[in-house]
Amino acid sequence: MQDRARYFKAGREGAHGVKALVVDDLAYNLRTLRAIFQSAGYDVETASDGQAALDAARARHPDFIVTDILMPRLDGFQLCRAIKTDPALAGIPVIFYTGSYIESADREFGTGLGGAAYLLKPMEPKELLSAVASALGQPEPALKPRSNLRETFAAAYADRLGAKLQEKVTELNKALERLEAAYTGTVAALTLALAEREGTKPTASEGPARLALLFCERVAPQLAADPNVFRGFLLHDIGKLMLPEGLLTKTEPLTPEDREHFRRQPAIAADILRNVPGLGRAVGIVRHHHEYFDGTGHPDGLTGDAIPLGARIFAICNAFEAMTSERPYRPRYSAQQAIAELRRGSGTQFDPSLVEPFIAMVQPMPEP
Repeated sequence: MQDRARYFKAGREGAHGVKALVVDDLAYNLRTLRAIFQSAGYDVETASDGQAALDAARARHPDFIVTDILMPRLDGFQLCRAIKTDPALAGIPVIFYTGSYIESADREFGTGLGGAAYLLKPMEPKELLSAVASALGQPEPALKPRSNLRETFAAAYADRLGAKLQEKVTELNKALERLEAAYTGTVAALTLALAEREGTKPTASEGPARLALLFCERVAPQLAADPNVFRGFLLHDIGKLMLPEGLLTKTEPLTPEDREHFRRQPAIAADILRNVPGLGRAVGIVRHHHEYFDGTGHPDGLTGDAIPLGARIFAICNAFEAMTSERPYRPRYSAQQAIAELRRGSGTQFDPSLVEPFIAMVQPMPEP
């Protein structure tokens, strides 16, 4: 009865004395909504997530809540459920105001939770106030003249810029997701083509790549966090697609000409991949994973730290994986035999600062 009297008074005198709780995790949305509701005479409190709003509702019992849905901690749906299942709060109208959950099924879910209204962003201030008043069973409050708002031009301008920036960030994130999917599909297609050419399983290139990523996480976490590093591991032998037919499955000893074909393929592959924008470190791994620490490798004869770290890491992992895998021209090595070979190559073929950490990682692993 007191609530009905308050709402009736609000209808006669504006919304003065009626307490609104506005919930949104974006500051510019909160400022905008606060200004709109204050211009209609509401007393406004704000919260930046659902849990903070629930705490505020329990402490101060607002007359209504307008909430976004996509928020940290408690989202808007969880907030509404918490309000409606608390006997002390269940009578507070909860109004959803969202730009993310716009499907009819979302609306049905929100109203099914007990939402008094389900509004979609953006709305003109007058339309928003009219919808809120209707959900509350109140007459529509009149907006005060703009000059009476406690809002400076700078704040209003910042709100508009913030809204536009958020739109651009959303568009950029979607574009990055599409680019990520395109890269993933391209890498998968190339590795599949190579597997068919070599007569191996489509997942054959994943073994050394995943081993190298695991080692990266231990010794170079900054590289492990770069998705292009893993792409470089996966694409390391993609130049083999340009090798003469039959060379990849040859069981006889390689001729000097065969070996020259193999020596050329990393540089050819890197030159091709360099034309793909955004591959970053992947190109260096593809080009230099056959460089030797002492400068006797190929294609560029780099020495020591001049060889990219990702390539030095992968050289060790790739050699270990190759030695412990079956090959047409030799049986596989045991893990201990492969470890002995790595130690023999430490300082000549392999970076000596990486060999022992790698051995420490693989020694406890079971034999394949």
